[in-house]
Amino acid sequence: MPYYITYGEFQYHLQDYFKRTGSRMQFPEMTDYLFRKGMMSQTPPPELPVNKMFGDLTDEEFDKAVNSFVLALTPYQSVSSDVPEHDIIPLARDVYIIRHPRYTRPYKHTHNYFEINFVASGECDLAFENEQRVLKAGELCIIAPSSKHDVIINDDESVVFTIMIRKSTFNTTFFSLMSQKNLLSHFFRTILQGDAHSNYLLFYSDDIHWLKIIVRNAMAECYKQDTFSNSNAINWIHLFFSHLLRDYSKTVQFYNYQLGTDFSLILQY
Repeated sequence: MPYYITYGEFQYHLQDYFKRTGSRMQFPEMTDYLFRKGMMSQTPPPELPVNKMFGDLTDEEFDKAVNSFVLALTPYQSVSSDVPEHDIIPLARDVYIIRHPRYTRPYKHTHNYFEINFVASGECDLAFENEQRVLKAGELCIIAPSSKHDVIINDDESVVFTIMIRKSTFNTTFFSLMSQKNLLSHFFRTILQGDAHSNYLLFYSDDIHWLKIIVRNAMAECYKQDTFSNSNAINWIHLFFSHLLRDYSKTVQFYNYQLGTDFSLILQY
């Protein structure tokens, strides 16, 4: 049975716990903590207005709007180093987007879906296998399934959006992307054909404003409940990938990635 709490309340308690105790909690641990304290509701929240758009809001206005979005959480989920998609992506969704929580306890994990972390402002720490690096505003990292990683935000102001996409969605929904001859398509195609190696693609975009508009509208669709919201979220992510592909060649980096001998090798050269 799900229990409900707003993003703002959940984030406040993560931050407050850290600043009071000097310790951090993983997301499931904070969920159990709030459940035991009686701080979550059993009443489903009102739905978001289906025609409301969020792309033209200022950073402050959108952050405030996200604070009012409601999380549906299930207590008593254990902290695991292997996170399956059904634990985090709602059943009726192909794409699910969250604002990554701040002050979580570092804990590298894997999952069976694709994850994209987009730093909209500030910075975050990325732990990937044995590598540590800082991602800055405008950077985004596409993480392949089965890759051991973690993302940590250590301040009150940085904003990171995490986009989660089922592997099965690529074959059924992003088929046009899969058939193209470019590094991004090759990355997804190779992984979906059975490459279980740890990999990521790292991009930098000068046009943070346009990416914010896309991600904000896609995220809002994830919290609407009408029959169009899932397909709308997918369409926004199509725009997201198209934007990356227009000028990625100067900024892309990859981790331990075997390009093979197809056209992607020429692009990388």
